[in-house]
Amino acid sequence: MTATSMGISLGTCPAAVLLDANGAMIADAKATDSRASSITEMLRTVLHEHKAHRITAVMVAGLGEVSTSRIPIDAEKVGVLRIAGPTTASVPPMFGWPGQLTRAVGGPATVVAGGHEYDGSERCNLDTGAIVDFAQSCKRLSIKAFAIVGTNSQSMPTHESAAATIVRDIVGAHAIVTLGGAAGGIGLIERENVTILDSAISARSARVSTEMTHILGALGVDAQMHVVGGDGTLMSVADMIRHPLRVRESTRAGVIGGIRHEHDLADALVVHASPTHSYVTAITDGLPWESHRTATMFGVPTSSTGLWKTRIPQELLEAKLPRLVTRMRSWLGDAPVVSLTSSTTPEPLCPGPILTSRLGHVAGALGAATAFAGGTIDRVYQFGDRTYAECVTAARADAVDAAARAGADPAKIEVVRFRDTPLTYVSSTCVRLSATATGPLK
Repeated sequence: MTATSMGISLGTCPAAVLLDANGAMIADAKATDSRASSITEMLRTVLHEHKAHRITAVMVAGLGEVSTSRIPIDAEKVGVLRIAGPTTASVPPMFGWPGQLTRAVGGPATVVAGGHEYDGSERCNLDTGAIVDFAQSCKRLSIKAFAIVGTNSQSMPTHESAAATIVRDIVGAHAIVTLGGAAGGIGLIERENVTILDSAISARSARVSTEMTHILGALGVDAQMHVVGGDGTLMSVADMIRHPLRVRESTRAGVIGGIRHEHDLADALVVHASPTHSYVTAITDGLPWESHRTATMFGVPTSSTGLWKTRIPQELLEAKLPRLVTRMRSWLGDAPVVSLTSSTTPEPLCPGPILTSRLGHVAGALGAATAFAGGTIDRVYQFGDRTYAECVTAARADAVDAAARAGADPAKIEVVRFRDTPLTYVSSTCVRLSATATGPLK
């Protein structure tokens, strides 16, 4: 049987494609709506066309994606443990959150002594007794999900790990324990918010992934499944369950990836029109361009970033789009504009190369099928006992390791993005380094 990969895009307009071993699309199908029965029929259709092909990999865009304007009704209540006392006690966990969100996910919250400085040294000893009291309180209330966040835990996670062990020993191994050290970016409160929200919807993500696995299994597909993250790279299902907010805007990232593959583009501007407005997004280094601004989710600030996009009302498109394209090309070079839908015709509006997507109806599925596994790190490195160059080497290696854990072939991983940010407000010799590495699935 011929090896074949399958790409699936969920959301409001589900689609599926099959690619042969050379990456050529050999079948595609669309669903009439997003119900499980419609998605099953779509997959049955695309598989029926090529019964002689063996599915070796399944990549899904939009799996577990949630709207960040409203928390899902099946979110868990979360016990929140901040390891940063006593200096951060004046701003308790979930302070300033919308009342409806706090009532939905807010469980017991406490601040205990512990944490680390930027240079990795302990701020103070970890208060294990207070952690035991917290865990016992949560057990009495049948809390199943936990968020544990310590200061500077991205580079020194020992206190978080110790606290997680205590919580699991008391509550049980079934507990969902999400650690803040895995959250990208800096800022204790912002990382804490991401960790709480991830923990609250982790169980929901597990249920969604299980449902998709059952749908595929019923159709005879038992290949390993990967999920498209909001940055356009693939992650494992286990990672998606641990960090469900990383699939925010996964569907849109899949569409951008499909356009990249269709036209073999490293850099481009994408115009995606609807009857009322157009979204303009960008492709840089072969990936969706991420905004440098941190995102607000469910009404609270987070350390996460999202896709860069600009929303232009249709009545202002003719006036604003040419100026936006000219400004973006000042650093993207002579990047083409790609029109995703036939309902908009940017040709008379934009100077320079114009392309039209002929696969817009399955662009999200195509982007999922052709995405690379990826890993991103974003944390502070201390170079008091090593050089800056050695820190850069370590950051790049950490990104490569993250991509390998996501499923990339170690022999084919490349670092595609790198950024350093001096921390002028920190007295020690520290620098914030961000790196993204990608590679094809092994």
